[in-house]
Amino acid sequence: MEKTPNITHHNNRRLPDKNTSKQPTPNGSEPKLDADKIDHCKKLGNTLYKVQKEMPSFSIELMYEVLEDDKLNLTDKKLLTIPLALFELSTLTELNINGNVISTLPEELGNLTKLTKLNASNNRLTHLPESIKNLTDLKELLININQLTECNTLGKIKSLTTLNIQSNNLTSLHIDDLQNLKTLYIDYNHLTILKESLKKVPITTVIYK
Repeated sequence: MEKTPNITHHNNRRLPDKNTSKQPTPNGSEPKLDADKIDHCKKLGNTLYKVQKEMPSFSIELMYEVLEDDKLNLTDKKLLTIPLALFELSTLTELNINGNVISTLPEELGNLTKLTKLNASNNRLTHLPESIKNLTDLKELLININQLTECNTLGKIKSLTTLNIQSNNLTSLHIDDLQNLKTLYIDYNHLTILKESLKKVPITTVIYK
C-alpha cells in the first residue's frame, strides 16, 4: 500500500523582485509578457477566491502550501468534502486527498481531464462519480481503504496502468477493457467474480488474497 508523503511547506516563497522580473532583451527592448501565463494567473486567483468563500478555513497561505506545479496535496486535512471551486483547476496533473473523511466525490471531478494520478485512499467513499470516465489521461488510481461496493465505471478509464482498490467491499470487478493495466491491488475485498477479467488484461503484478 502506498504511503503518502507529508505536505512540504514552502514558507520562503515570494514574488519575483520588481527589478529582476523583466530583464531587457539583447536588443534593449523589454520582453513581452506571456499572455497565457497572465490568463492562468488570473484564473488561479479567481479560483482561490471562490475556494476561500466556499470554505473560509482555506487561506491563501494554505493554498500555496498544498498547490505546487499543478499538483494538489490535501492529505490529512480532515475534509468532509472538497471545495467545488478546486475542480476549476483544469491543469492539475495530480490530486491527493488521502486520509480525509470524504464520502462522495462530485461529478465535477470529471473536469480535471489532465489528471495522471488520483489518490483518494483512506476515506469513506461509497461510490465513484460517473464522470471519472472523463479522466482519459489517468494512469494511477488509488482508492484503497474506502467503502466501495462497486466501481464498474473504472472499466472505461483505459489509460490506467496502476489500480489500488484494496480494503473495500467489492464483490465483483470488471476490468476487461483496461488493456494498459500493469499493477492491480485487490486484496481485502469480497470478490467472487474476477478470474475471467484478469485473463483479458496484460497485468504483470496482482496483489490478491
